[in-house]
Amino acid sequence: MWLKDIKNIVAVIFAITIFAVSREPLAWGPIGHEIIAESGCYTLPTDMGTFFISNKSLLAQYANEPDTVWKDKFGDEERVKHFIDMDRYEKFPFSHFPHSYEKASKEYGARFVNTNGRLPWVILEFMDRLTGELKSRDWDNVLKTAGHLSHYVADAHQPLHTTENYDGQLTGNLGVHKSFESYVVDEHEGEYRFKREDLAGKAEYIKDPLSFVFSFLIDSYVWVDNILLADTKAREGSEIDSEEYKVKVYEGTNQIAQGQIRKASVSLGSIWWTCWANAGKPEFPKGDLPVVRKPVPLPVDEGPELPKTVHSTGSVISWEDTDKYYGEVKTVEGKIVLSHNSGKACFLNFHRNYKGHFTAVIFAKDFAKFPPNP
Repeated sequence: MWLKDIKNIVAVIFAITIFAVSREPLAWGPIGHEIIAESGCYTLPTDMGTFFISNKSLLAQYANEPDTVWKDKFGDEERVKHFIDMDRYEKFPFSHFPHSYEKASKEYGARFVNTNGRLPWVILEFMDRLTGELKSRDWDNVLKTAGHLSHYVADAHQPLHTTENYDGQLTGNLGVHKSFESYVVDEHEGEYRFKREDLAGKAEYIKDPLSFVFSFLIDSYVWVDNILLADTKAREGSEIDSEEYKVKVYEGTNQIAQGQIRKASVSLGSIWWTCWANAGKPEFPKGDLPVVRKPVPLPVDEGPELPKTVHSTGSVISWEDTDKYYGEVKTVEGKIVLSHNSGKACFLNFHRNYKGHFTAVIFAKDFAKFPPNP
């Protein structure tokens, strides 16, 4: 028995280690993940909704950490948590797809399962973690885990995270992942910041979380061919990345992206609410939590200088003292191309002349150099 267990462990490690295809394309990008985390707050019932809405900026920040921090820190071990290649198991409609991780591993082998993505089971793992933290009223970690959970739920609603052909590399659509993310969502951000009444519904209690997760994964997969077809048509007579191409991609996939982001927000709210209900519906603290977050030191090529003082609710600290309040320092370079001043936090998006994507969050006492957002 012990020899079999060791073989399974070795198979998992080997599968992750030799993961040859780089899954660098991100799901919705920092803007999309931020929007889904914040929108999910507005689907919640009053008690939970009030607390989450008052901390939505912090949730949005945590929602990007699996991409901006963990992928760099943990490499392929983290990357396999962001997708599942459902069509490597069987063809749509996936009627015989083994939902449990144990059953999938037994039927296909641990190496196969881990190589082809662990997304649905990671969502369940984070649900268990969040439920435990809600039970113990560990509010700091509740927000952190809820934000991280938001990321994986959002990934599961990105159709290209459910297929082996995740970047169109198998059908002559190489680069479609970036197009769908950047030219549709990022460049039309305002269209995706939905009002409460524009969301796809309200959060509901989930009786069978695993079946629920697979239901929206399959729903996401349905749109893969539509995205690829829109990209193929956009390439006809247009240079890749040209303005004409961007417009065609947007026109062909915008409704898909809007629909999936709306669905992701409601799915996320339902998952959060289910964790709260399973934890016994503990009473939430009132208002913002006094959490001090360290801004990220950024050597900026151009754009406004960073403020000399940073703060969060209930605290004012000097720029030089921020290391003691937050763990790992993440340094990027780039030009500030967008700032979002919410009055409490300033979100800075940087031009992508560096590896990956990044959104810096700065808690500043004086935002004079950054225009307030309406």
